Amino acid sequence: FFFDPSFFSQSTMDYYSQMNAQETATRTLANRLLSAALFLGVVGATLCMVDSSSQATQHFVAPPVQTQAARGYIPHAVKPKTKIVLNRGVEGLGKQGDVVEVAPGYYRNFLYPTGQADIATPAKLESIRKQQEAEEKAAEEAMAAARKAVTSLATIGKFVVKKEVGPDGQIFGSVSEQEVVDIIRRQMGLNVDKKDLILPEIKELGSFPAEIKLHPKVVGKFNVVVEKKK
Repeated sequence: FFFDPSFFSQSTMDYYSQMNAQETATRTLANRLLSAALFLGVVGATLCMVDSSSQATQHFVAPPVQTQAARGYIPHAVKPKTKIVLNRGVEGLGKQGDVVEVAPGYYRNFLYPTGQADIATPAKLESIRKQQEAEEKAAEEAMAAARKAVTSLATIGKFVVKKEVGPDGQIFGSVSEQEVVDIIRRQMGLNVDKKDLILPEIKELGSFPAEIKLHPKVVGKFNVVVEKKK
């Protein structure tokens, strides 16, 4: 058997060269994989940071605004008021009988000394209630009486006034409100005032319409007939 040292040496060198090439290729691939992994890691971390920031923005809730009470602010105490009853009308407060509240000093220094108001005690309020009931009843009775008088005036229809007449057919003077009121009082027993009578100027014979206010909301109508006095 013949051994050729040169053959062994060449084979050995080829083997080691092939191994070095494979090792280099493996190392290159590993470096590329490592680089890719590092790149993906950085991208993933960045995306996580962006997503976390977005979620934090979406779930952000503004802190509540503290009120004065929450900050320990104590408002000024409300000044006490005095409940009073007005004995007569007071401008800016009310009319007689009204129950209002005012500053204690205003009542003590002005309203009470001038007799314009009293403290609204239970007894005072009860007295006012009874007085108001009596006034309401009186107003209702006055209204009913006025309506009754209107019916009576409509039933009678006319009131005759006798006057002297001159040659030209004209009456002497004129028919006055007082004359008509006196006739109404005699015939109806109704207490009326001449200032409530609406009467045209009458200077001749004939029939003339007239009105009389029996109540702020009730007016009676009738005729005044002027006849020749015999």
